[in-house]
Parts: sequence; C-alpha cells; structure tokens
Amino acid sequence: MFSQTGDDLNNGKQKLDNIVKTIENNLVQLSECKEKLKSKDAKVDDCLAKADSTKETLNIDEYFGPVQPLYKQLFNAFAEENAIVDTTYNLNEALQKGVIDLDVFIKVRLLEFSVFKDKTNLSPFSMCGNCHVGSLCCELWLKCVVRRLACLPNQSD
Repeated sequence: MFSQTGDDLNNGKQKLDNIVKTIENNLVQLSECKEKLKSKDAKVDDCLAKADSTKETLNIDEYFGPVQPLYKQLFNAFAEENAIVDTTYNLNEALQKGVIDLDVFIKVRLLEFSVFKDKTNLSPFSMCGNCHVGSLCCELWLKCVVRRLACLPNQSD
C-alpha cells in the first residue's frame, strides 16, 4: 500500500515536472514573440514617422488606375459614358414627370452624343455596330431622337 502511494506520488511529481517544463518553454516562446512584436511595432512607428514627415499626398488613382495612356483614356471614357447614361435616365424620368423642360433634356442628350462620338473616334469601327462609315448613322439617329422629342406635347402645360 505504501509502495503504491509512493509510485503515485512519483508519477504525480513527474507530471508536475513536465507541466513546469512546458510552462517554462511557453514562457520562453512568449518572451521571444513579445520581442519580435516590439521590433515590428518599432518598424511600423518608423514608417509612420517617415510618412508623416514627407507630407506628400498620395493619389489613389495613380496606384489603382490604368497605367497605359490608351487604357486611361478608355477608362475615363467609360466612366464618363456611365455617368451620362445615369444622368440621362434621371432626366428621362424628370421629363416624363414634367420637372424639366425639353431644352434641358436635349442639351444633356447632345452631351451624351458628344461622348458617344468621342468613343467612336477611339475605335476603327462605328460604335453602333450597324455600319462602318464612322458616326454618320449615329448622327442621323440623334436627329431622329430630337425630332421625336420636339413632337412630344409640352409637359409643363
């Protein structure tokens, strides 16, 4: 009975010794990680200090925009076209509700056409897809739209 108790105590002591060794190893690793973290924190502070000292403003478009000049031109044309399409949609709604006059609507449609024409000049083919003679048919289309809008009854009456 005493020998069994002694064996149990020895086994318990070995387990406690193993636990103490594991804790000591973990403390060593923790202190190493703490030192690494302090050094990385110092590097971040240095980088922030350098960034603050340069007082240089960063232009995000330079980093995320297209690099090639042609791609920049296409990107800007696409963005402008989408903005005008959104504007035209809202102007169509406003024209139907009688909020704006036909003159304002036509001015914006002409602006949309000028962007469309600029886009056709970028490509060797017409953007309408129906012809290959430049933007002649697109100009005819715009004239038809203007004539059709001129025939609409005035919404403000």
